[in-house]
Amino acid sequence: MEIDELKSELEKDYVMVKRKKWWSFLGGAFAFLIVAGLISYKSSLQALEGKAAKTATKAIQALKTQAENDTKIIKKRLDVSKNLFVKLETIEEKLATLKEKRISIYQPIKYSQSGYPRNGNFVSKGGKLLIFASGTAYTRSKDTMMEINIYLDEHIIGSLQSLSNEGYSHKTLTSDIIVLTGIKPGSHIIEMKLSSTKIFADKNDLSQITVVELPL
Repeated sequence: MEIDELKSELEKDYVMVKRKKWWSFLGGAFAFLIVAGLISYKSSLQALEGKAAKTATKAIQALKTQAENDTKIIKKRLDVSKNLFVKLETIEEKLATLKEKRISIYQPIKYSQSGYPRNGNFVSKGGKLLIFASGTAYTRSKDTMMEINIYLDEHIIGSLQSLSNEGYSHKTLTSDIIVLTGIKPGSHIIEMKLSSTKIFADKNDLSQITVVELPL
């Protein structure tokens, strides 16, 4: 090989190195050594293959390391997502519990003018019940005890009472607050009835029942 040709080859190899084409550089360098008679073609091929194997092994190891790191990152993110999901489930359960335990208010018999009997329905969750009842009535004779009975599912649970000193005078009976426990969940009917035929009510009388349900 002439000096000028050798110089040209070296310049090409230098350019390849600058461009990071290492394989081509190594190939050119070994080609120079083969031409110079310093090494055999077989030896140069083995050297190149050895270099290639090491480069490939290094690249594979780098990819493996990167994959392991990526797997760790993904696992951490999955763990975070799982923890968030568990927390959300816990929050939903607590909200559902609070919803079940909240105070409920029903007004099965609304405040209005009417005679008796009066009735209405409400749906209980099975908690403790506070029943607020009030009403008015009158009697035709003086010095008569007036009474309005309160029924739940046809069972008497309380009453409103008042003494009338004179007849034909509409009176407000003493209101009652009835506390009940052990009531089963579901629909219930509540009623207001006059206790005797000596007590009367008409369109001028007022009554109402409000039910407050407390969580157990």
